[in-house]
Amino acid sequence: MTQQEDASLWDSFWRGCDSARESLIALYAPYVRVVAAKLFSSRSDPGFEFDDYLQFGMVGLIESLDRYRRGSEATFKTFAYYRVRGAILDGVAGLSDRQRQISHYARLRKDRLTSLSAGTVAEDEESIDDALNRIGDVVVDLAIGVLMEGSAFCHDESAMADDPRYRDFELRQMQGRVMRIIDDLSTDQAKVLRLHYLQDWPFDDIAEHMGLSKGRISQLHKKAIAEIRELL
Repeated sequence: MTQQEDASLWDSFWRGCDSARESLIALYAPYVRVVAAKLFSSRSDPGFEFDDYLQFGMVGLIESLDRYRRGSEATFKTFAYYRVRGAILDGVAGLSDRQRQISHYARLRKDRLTSLSAGTVAEDEESIDDALNRIGDVVVDLAIGVLMEGSAFCHDESAMADDPRYRDFELRQMQGRVMRIIDDLSTDQAKVLRLHYLQDWPFDDIAEHMGLSKGRISQLHKKAIAEIRELL
């Protein structure tokens, strides 16, 4: 593209021509690819694909088009470079945080399910009713965990007012009852539940903190949940 053609394209874009906008995006897409490739080659997290970098870079390109003004002293590539680079770095950082959160909560759910399912393997001649009861107990135990996760809001009326999930009176009553039962559990059982459900600690971290094995933490967790289920 000649300098005159480039200037004509920008002039059309500044006059609000949508096709000129699309043409500029296509024109500078290879430049974005170069910037994205450079950052991708020095990435510290191997869990990302190049397309992630490229997608964030294209967002930065579009933002640059919207902010670039006629008469600017800098060329568009110079102007766009820092915004494209920043969009990629910010996007990857945000994606990393979300992935870490997803991985963390998946780890918590795995700890719970492994603990609550321990010793519930089906027997060869198990009846359908026994199987349903066994599965039902695990489901109820998991639901008790959900109650404990929400119980922190029971002590914060302003939080309940802002969150409709906690406006139901019976739910709050049940959450409060669960917390009172926890207070009557053994010290180790109560500590495991509070660290795991109220502070989101995985079993590995709780085990290290309490000087116990992960298997023992799993046992304390299952026994505590079973006692709560019996008392509800």
